[in-house]
Amino acid sequence: MTRLLVFSDSHGIRSVVERALTDHPEAERVFFLGDGLQQMEETAVQFPGPVYHMTAGNCDWGGGQKPQELVTVAGRRIFYTHGHLYRVKFGLDQLLAAGRKSRADLILYGHTHIADTRYENGLYIMNPGTARSIGGSYGIVDITPEGLALNIVKV
Repeated sequence: MTRLLVFSDSHGIRSVVERALTDHPEAERVFFLGDGLQQMEETAVQFPGPVYHMTAGNCDWGGGQKPQELVTVAGRRIFYTHGHLYRVKFGLDQLLAAGRKSRADLILYGHTHIADTRYENGLYIMNPGTARSIGGSYGIVDITPEGLALNIVKV
């Protein structure tokens, strides 16, 4: 099993991310989906165990990351983005089209601050919500030989 932690929209508040990293030392990968990128880069130095994948959000000025990325983890293609460029606050059609075009197995996105997990026509989709404060959330994805398990953790 490969465990991923997924965060988005922390907006500079590190406590939720740091607590999750402490609570889940087994996590092999961490995805950060934007809006709080500078603080997440600092957190990655403080918690050097997992491999980090980060992208910039609409509030991350000067971030050098591309607006979306595609990586393969444990044989699964993961498309991740903040989501603002795909207008996710108005629906997921553009995002799903981009994920399907890249032949992704899993799409990770943020921007809306609303946690959501879905499975549509062979495609797993997760928005971890906002890791900003108490009442926020983050995601856990377990990749197993049987498939993917997506969970939202409320804090």
